[in-house]
Amino acid sequence: MLRSIYKNIRACLLAILILGGCSDDAEERARSAYDKYDFDLTWNFAQDLRQKGNPVGLELLALMSVQGLGRDADIGLAYSLAKLACFLCYHEVIIFNQNLHNSVKIIYSG
Repeated sequence: MLRSIYKNIRACLLAILILGGCSDDAEERARSAYDKYDFDLTWNFAQDLRQKGNPVGLELLALMSVQGLGRDADIGLAYSLAKLACFLCYHEVIIFNQNLHNSVKIIYSG
């Protein structure tokens, strides 16, 4: 069961990486702290991103939660965070596609 949950979390996080848009300074700071193994700082940056509805913050919190980095491991929390991050990325892709479709219609109808 744990292996199945972990695979689902990994698949969601991979989708985020593939579908993710441009990163901003806050995302870079969070990722940089994660890469430097400063998990307390990463947690704080990721929480700020999460509060802004940023999928990268949710992704980092999910990764840290599933591995127990800087906090006790919490598979349920990790799954919920990864699922929400996937939903937000999917929503962003749908909006992007709708905007792209509308732009193409304007160009060709013009």
